[in-house]
Amino acid sequence: SKTYTDYKSWMSKLPDSHNPLDSKILFANQTPRREDYVTGTLSYSLSDNPCPAYEELMSTLYDPDEREKLEWGIGSIFTGDSAWIQKFFVLYGSSGSGKSTILNLITKLLEDHVSYFDAASLGRPSDQFALEPFKSNPRVAIQHDGNLARITDNSRLNSLVSHETMVMNEKGKSLYEFAPEAMLFVGTNLP
Repeated sequence: SKTYTDYKSWMSKLPDSHNPLDSKILFANQTPRREDYVTGTLSYSLSDNPCPAYEELMSTLYDPDEREKLEWGIGSIFTGDSAWIQKFFVLYGSSGSGKSTILNLITKLLEDHVSYFDAASLGRPSDQFALEPFKSNPRVAIQHDGNLARITDNSRLNSLVSHETMVMNEKGKSLYEFAPEAMLFVGTNLP
């Protein structure tokens, strides 16, 4: 009946367009629209209710200036501004100083929009699959216990932070270009 041939012919005439999925974060009480290109919502709704436990935790762990920086970074992820802000966060301190506490909080807040990466592998040019944790283009990328002291080449890390178009090398797949949108957070005990 040539139906499939006609379908392929029709498809070949359509323009090739690409819209990244899940670039926008929606809360449980928001209804995704087609133009949002969102595959899911967070499991909770945004609320103005007070958070005394959070207030006590953050005021205990961080000085007001440092707390403001962290909350600004987290807020930029929710507003979508982190896709163009060229910064990343390094939480430095001794064991038990609250680095993983805030990183775990970010993980719980952002649910499926989080990926985990290895900063040291990004700094090794020989590690060809170092960008693989970014294949789903997460909103935030976290490393709980990083070591930035042994980075020999920071060009890949700089390109990630600058959201430049990069070449993805995934195991078993052809190379392709992608523009990372993740905000990076690294916890480290080393200066």
